[in-house]
Amino acid sequence: GKRRWYEVNRDAYDSLVGMDTYRIPNKFIDFTVGSTNRVFKLGTTGYRASFSMVTNPSRDIRTLMLNTQSTASVPVIAGVWVNTLRQGFIESLSGGKFGNTAWGDLYRRMGLEMSGPLGEDTDHTRLAAKKLFDRKAYLTTKTYFGKRLITVDGAGVLDYIRHLFQYAESATRITEMKLLAREIGYNPETDALTPEIAQQLTLAAKRVTTDFTAMGEVMRGVNQVLPFSNAMIQGPRAHVRAFQKNKTKFMLRGLQVTAASIGGWMTYKDEPWWKRMPQKEKYAYHYIPLSAKFTPSGLDELMRIPRAFEADGLFSALPMAMLDAWYQDDPGEALAWAEAFIEGTFIPSLPVVASFALEQAGMETYFGRTIIPRSEESLNPKDFRHLQYSAHNTRLSIELGEIFSIAPRRIDHSIKKFSGGAGGDISALFGRGPLGEKDGEKRQFQMSDIPVLGTLFSSVGQSSYAPKPITELYDRAEYAAANFTAGKRPGQTAETEGERTQRLILSDATSMLTLVSQVERLEMNTGERRKLREIKIRIAEDAVASFNSDVPSREGLSEWQEQVNVLAEEEEEED
Repeated sequence: GKRRWYEVNRDAYDSLVGMDTYRIPNKFIDFTVGSTNRVFKLGTTGYRASFSMVTNPSRDIRTLMLNTQSTASVPVIAGVWVNTLRQGFIESLSGGKFGNTAWGDLYRRMGLEMSGPLGEDTDHTRLAAKKLFDRKAYLTTKTYFGKRLITVDGAGVLDYIRHLFQYAESATRITEMKLLAREIGYNPETDALTPEIAQQLTLAAKRVTTDFTAMGEVMRGVNQVLPFSNAMIQGPRAHVRAFQKNKTKFMLRGLQVTAASIGGWMTYKDEPWWKRMPQKEKYAYHYIPLSAKFTPSGLDELMRIPRAFEADGLFSALPMAMLDAWYQDDPGEALAWAEAFIEGTFIPSLPVVASFALEQAGMETYFGRTIIPRSEESLNPKDFRHLQYSAHNTRLSIELGEIFSIAPRRIDHSIKKFSGGAGGDISALFGRGPLGEKDGEKRQFQMSDIPVLGTLFSSVGQSSYAPKPITELYDRAEYAAANFTAGKRPGQTAETEGERTQRLILSDATSMLTLVSQVERLEMNTGERRKLREIKIRIAEDAVASFNSDVPSREGLSEWQEQVNVLAEEEEEED
């Protein structure tokens, strides 16, 4: 038990230290800031099936096409990637019993698992030792009453789940190794691994997408405070490096994405859902509208394929924003793209604890939404009928909201903020939507509710989560309330008759939206709920149009007011 000290080479020391899992030296800061950051990242990526098995692969394949060092064609790359994905899934699902390949062994022997998004928060030395001495990483042996028994290791089970969900991340890097090995003539089953080949394959696998190991001492600390901050550096860096290596190939493949994006834009550029969608939602996904004739729900649906951050932002979202700015005669579309690109690429997230506090206090999230929509701000969370929730909030949050008089939206936000999307997925297992049943009918299942694959579909159908007409309505209503009334502007003692009419138009419209929202959230039928959402959008459009007209009049909303009153009365009768 005597401690011995040894002096080693500086480079060897740095390598040994780099194998340790980094933690913030101050234990209080590590517990309050570092631990919440790590749990959030695990819940967002490592333990969330929809991200690991759908979102991340859909981004990585396009990043692979751009960043690969190989000269293989797109179909060849896609074929190798799909086959590697299949092998990785079988190997991960079986805990390594089946599907293991020489490439998978080589990938692990070279320590490339550490280059993934969870590499810095995983104790790889512990995992390696566990796999070496235990029959399975998620089983262990313990002695009870003199008998040695095989028991389930809780930490090992979590390691298994994380490894299962990370197979797609590994597949992209192994694919790059395979493609490059073909060109240099290396076969891991028959050829000796020389230091030169090992270095070449290692760098290629790390750099084909975001290399999470590429960080210095300062960044190791920063990354423990600001979630995914290193990725905002290494992602663009990987693209710049690939561009410098082969400018022609990089641009040609990027322009292939541009051509496909413009083709899609041409098919839905005149659709109301597209025109109403804010730029940040357009920026985040590729969209494929699906007709009701081809969907199990019998409703028009909107398929959303996540964009690769920097590459698709430049080669897909930018040309579409420029076309929208020209076609809709709205230069704001291009400016909104620039805002989305800068915020998504260069501005790191706040510490989890800080962003939680600010968003609970009313700060907008990345997509420009607040926890409590402006249509629900006037509701009293202490009155169950007026709880602030939607049909998409979890049943768990609604139950807790009723018990503790807390807005279910705030509860769901808290769960997701401190446990990532995985926490939200787990709480959704208890169901979504209003409590109990309405006329014996449960909340209708929709395509976004499908486990794992549901992330590919919008829960509001062919619409937007924050339609531009509704956002514009509330922006103008806030401006009118702050500037039109008496004493709000220097030298003016009272609002003009026209200003009063404009203010009342907006006030009428926002009141109607609040009433429709209350009916909407209690509606079990998805089709009817989407019709109510369309009513809200059209009320907002008509109100803004009347506000902007030369002769503003409240009469333009009278028909909507009658329709909303009928909806509210019907809801009261059913209650």
